[in-house]
Amino acid sequence: MLSWQHKQRTVSIWTTAGRMKNVAFTGEPGQVAVVAAHRNGESDLLCRDGQWYLLVTWASSTSPPPPAASGTAGAA
Repeated sequence: MLSWQHKQRTVSIWTTAGRMKNVAFTGEPGQVAVVAAHRNGESDLLCRDGQWYLLVTWASSTSPPPPAASGTAGAA
């Protein structure tokens, strides 16, 4: 579980070793503002080449709906 403190730009994360508090996050200012205003769904931690990344999903009511599916991927 993850909780956000947007003004402080920190998150708290439950880990197998307990709660980690005040974990700093950063990003391009426009992206951080979008996440603060529209974060929706899950967030994931990713470790790539020894560097940790916080992946965040967001949704906007002004985004157009996705197009309707016209088939099935991989279908013959």
